[in-house]
Amino acid sequence: DDYESGKMTQDQFQIKSEQHVKTIHQTSVFGNQFLSLIGKALLREAREFQGYSQPYLHAPLALWTASLQFFEINRGRFDMANKTYSIATLLMELKAGNDKNGKRGDDANVLEGLDAESLQQALPSVLDLAWTFIASDIAHTLHRACLRVFRDSSVGRPQRQRRAQAVKRLGRAMLWQGGKREK
Repeated sequence: DDYESGKMTQDQFQIKSEQHVKTIHQTSVFGNQFLSLIGKALLREAREFQGYSQPYLHAPLALWTASLQFFEINRGRFDMANKTYSIATLLMELKAGNDKNGKRGDDANVLEGLDAESLQQALPSVLDLAWTFIASDIAHTLHRACLRVFRDSSVGRPQRQRRAQAVKRLGRAMLWQGGKREK
């Protein structure tokens, strides 16, 4: 609110944002990848809004950016489908290997008949799928939240522009902090 109303300078907002991001980084169990994901999503949303809000010259660019954003947001969903298929294929192959070794299970339940070693082999793929789902959900949630912030009709265009600048600065701070290596 202070930045949007002009009570806080850009430098003051930047310092305060960086302090908040450091606090999030220190208290988050997800670490750098989490901050980078949120930072990229915030930058994407702010850039799209700023492209749409410019007069005629930037409108075609904004439409092109919006179509790219659709694919960026939904890429996580496409990745989930591909990774789910890969995991199912891997589990079926592991199950076939166990069936040859005399460890038969019910064909309807893929996990039945798999030993701990086989499940351990599939675990990285399952965790990767879980992260892809979480990342897609975060990006979609931020997209919906930013739409509300940037399309708020109770404030004028200059205030929405300042909001976009603030979101962009926060996104950059998160991306910068997320780019640091864990010690």
